Parts: sequence; C-alpha cells; structure tokens
Amino acid sequence: MDISVVLPCYNTAGTLELLSERLIKVLERESKSFEIIMINDCSPSNDWEVIEKLALKDNRIKGINLSRNFGQYEAITAGLDRVKGDYVVLMDADLQDLPEELPKLLRELENGYDIVYGVRTNRKDTFFKKLASNLFHKFFNYFSGTNTDKGIATYAIYSKKVISTIISMRERYREIYILSSWVGFKVAKVEIEHAKREIGETSYDFKKGLDLALGAMFAYSDKPLKVSVLIGFVISLSSLVYGLYIFIRGALGMENIPGWSSLIVSVWFLGGLILSFLGVIGIYIGKIFEEVKARPLYIVKDELNL
Repeated sequence: MDISVVLPCYNTAGTLELLSERLIKVLERESKSFEIIMINDCSPSNDWEVIEKLALKDNRIKGINLSRNFGQYEAITAGLDRVKGDYVVLMDADLQDLPEELPKLLRELENGYDIVYGVRTNRKDTFFKKLASNLFHKFFNYFSGTNTDKGIATYAIYSKKVISTIISMRERYREIYILSSWVGFKVAKVEIEHAKREIGETSYDFKKGLDLALGAMFAYSDKPLKVSVLIGFVISLSSLVYGLYIFIRGALGMENIPGWSSLIVSVWFLGGLILSFLGVIGIYIGKIFEEVKARPLYIVKDELNL
C-alpha cells in the first residue's frame, strides 16, 4: 500500500460521495495503490449510511463507525491506528480541502521530507471562524512558547515512521499538528487552495473553539502556573512595600486613617486571585486524573473492509 487517506467524518454526508469520487480520480492518476479510511464520529446526519454504500461499491474505501462522538482528533487516531500505507494523508471531509491539491504535497514529499503541510493561502471561512482561529493561535503560542502557523489545518501528508511515532503517544489531547511538530522530522510547507464550504455547517462553534484553546494550553504548557506564581509574587511585593509605607508613617507620627473600603476591596481581590489559582491547579489535576484512568481514546462500533 502506497497511500492511506484518513477522513474524520461529522456532518459530511452531503460531500462524501463527491469527495471519494474526486479523491480516487486523483490517486489513480498518480498511479498509487491506496486506501481511503472514513471514520464516522457518531455524526447526527447519515454519514455512516453513505460510508457503507461507498465501501460496498469499492473495497479500497474503509469504514470505521465509533460508538459515540469522541472528537475530531480521536476519530483521526482511530484511522491512524489502522493505516497500511507507507504515507498517510489527513484531510477534512467537507471538501474545503481540495483533493486536486494533493499532487502538490506528493511532489514536495519526493524531495525527502517526512511531513508536508498544506498551507491555506486564502481561507474561505467566515469572518468569525477566521477571527476565532487567529485568537486561538495567538493564545496558544503565548502560553506554549511555540510558533504555530495559522494557515495550517488538517490537510497534510506524513511518512509512516512519523505516524507510528504519533500513535505511540496515547495522551488524551491529540491535536495532530502540535504532536507532529513536537516529534521533529524533516518538514516542508506547500501553499494550497482552500475552498468555501458549500454543504453543511462547521461543527466548531465558539464553545468548542474555546475548549480546544484551553485544552491545548493546559495539555502542552505549564505557563499558566508560572503566570500564577508571578502574579502572586507581584502582589506580595506590593503588599510588603505598602506595609513599609504604613510603618514609616507611624514611626514619623503621621496619622494613618483606616480605610474600610480599601480593606474590603483588597480582601475580595486577593480572595478572587486565590480561587483562580486554585482553579488553575485543579484543571491540571483534572488532566492528570483523566490520563491516569487510561480509558481508550475511542470505541469502535462497526468496521468495513478492514
């Protein structure tokens, strides 16, 4: 097997037939043996019924049906665990990632790279989705100390040794781009066209985007804890300076007028900070709790042609 294509599917029933048709045409033109693995992440639309139909017509199309909605990256992991190809293509199934752009990635791969990312030069997403994406990358880059490229999404091709390394890491937060950046290897980037989503709507709303950003921050960085320590140190130093100021005024016989308002404000302010810092620590403990339970990342209900 030369190429395995992994497609996480959620609310993509309307695009899967056309996607598979165009993808097969491109892969056959490239004279590659291939498989297309479609993973239904318990979509509320009839994604699995469409996958069954396609798999019956062409045994190069494989199907995985998860028992419930586990999330995009868990669905991708289910596909990666079963790939047979020497190279693995990841792409979205909503036809915003164009199959016709795949040869660009393949040509670059021939130059000795282990990972080739597709960089969207002109995103056809809505203003709010692009804004949320920009905020996520700024937020994540600041807290993680990395420099992720906001033009990179799912569309990429990886060598099997990269995929083997990624799937050996069974941590629960599985942003594939971040994991692949961490493992190293020789990387290239290729500019690709990005299409407007014509069918269906994105499943990423503001809440999911926020959860993704927070998950990335706490999974890959301890900076929130360091920021908490820094803020605590600044407040303690400020309190010490103010205490010295009051002491000096008293030593010089200057009257210190008690201020109940400032006292109450200080108590509430410090109390809020303490609760916030405890919350940050609690989130990290919660992440540790999730990891040590070591539950499976996904559960497969049905498989086709695998």
